[in-house]
Amino acid sequence: MTGELLVGPIPFATGSYISEWIVAMKKLDAMDPAVIVPGHGPVEHDGGHLRTITALLESIDSQAKAAVQAGLSLDETKKKVNISKYADQFIAGIASRKRNFQQHFATPVVEVAYKQAKGEATTESPF
Repeated sequence: MTGELLVGPIPFATGSYISEWIVAMKKLDAMDPAVIVPGHGPVEHDGGHLRTITALLESIDSQAKAAVQAGLSLDETKKKVNISKYADQFIAGIASRKRNFQQHFATPVVEVAYKQAKGEATTESPF
């Protein structure tokens, strides 16, 4: 049972700390669970969803770090970070998923990754 660490059909990143999330996801994957009960969504019987989200987080983290290193602003970084190859997998052509993916994952996760790359993010929850 993963709680909010892993949810479906789309990930949520409000209040997340990206580097710690990646580490936790890798630890979960290393357990090689036969069954995964996510905080939301259907029970999973393989690690495919978990590994896809981990790869997505790693991609965002590396792109945000590269943007900070290049001196880009947060707004420039939001425009530059490309997660479309992953987004399509989660959205699956469903309009409500597209809206939720953007609002509850893509927008907050890029901002947090950028702030973390700049050393501005903390592990304290805003809630």
